Parts: sequence; C-alpha cells; structure tokens
Amino acid sequence: MSVPADQEFDRVADLTALRRDATGGVYRSNDARGPLLYALVAARRPQRVLEFGTGRGYGALCMAWAMAVHGISGTISTIDLVPQRRSFDWLYRDERGVHEEPSSRESFWRSRFPRAWLERIVPLEGRSASVVERLRRDETGFDLAFVDGGHDRATAGHDLLAAAG
Repeated sequence: MSVPADQEFDRVADLTALRRDATGGVYRSNDARGPLLYALVAARRPQRVLEFGTGRGYGALCMAWAMAVHGISGTISTIDLVPQRRSFDWLYRDERGVHEEPSSRESFWRSRFPRAWLERIVPLEGRSASVVERLRRDETGFDLAFVDGGHDRATAGHDLLAAAG
C-alpha cells in the first residue's frame, strides 16, 4: 500500500483545513487526520464509510482519494448540519496565497478536486442521530466510521454510540 507524499496532503489541507489563530494568522487544523484516514481506507478497503462532521471535507476527501487510487468502489456517507449547497466564508491557501471568500462545499469541491473523488462522497444533512437512524433502515451497515462532528464530550459520545449502532 502506498501513501502519497506529505506535500500532496498539504495541498488538500490548505484547501480544506485552514483555520485562523488568535492573531489572524492561519494554520492547518488537525491535518494528521488526512494521511491517517487515507492509510486506513487503503489498508482496510471499506465499501461503506460513515463520517460524522463533514466540515469543509478534508477527511472525506482524503478517504475518497484513497478509494480512487486503490480501486475501491465504496462510498463515504458524510453527515453535517450545514447543507452542501450553503455558502459560507471559506478560508484556503493556494499557489497565489491565502484567501477567504464565500463558497459552498459543493461548488468549492467541484472546482478543485477530481470527479473520481467526489463521486464516492455522499453528503447528508441533519442531526447525526436522525441521519444514522434513516441510514440503518436503508443500508446494511458500515465498515468504517470516523467521528469528527461536535468536539465536546457529549456530542462525540453520542456520535460514537450512533456509529456503534
């Protein structure tokens, strides 16, 4: 199993995982999750992945990237309260520097990431409990779950229990 170079993950993180610090500077937030999720998907080859908390998509995109590169025909169902088409201020860095502009996940992803990645991601909107309940009625389960929604103890615990089903 091969994993892309750090610089390739840095590029994806610069587009999806930048945050501002207290001084107004920017940093990559928890960018180690990208290579970790990529490696897990490449090694375990899950067909059905459930992600709690899409955010701007760093985790989902890295998992979809692994699926595309390693010929895994699976999907990533990613749950978030923010609709895929809702615009918000998007902070990112590219070869021209740091930018912040209104964009939705849908349009930002479509303009910057390969279609082979995007066709593996199924964005779902809503509260995790109700979305997971609906998924369990319609699906046969999940091979891998990534809990990265609300970062307080109660929300993370709730999502972990929902994933365990």
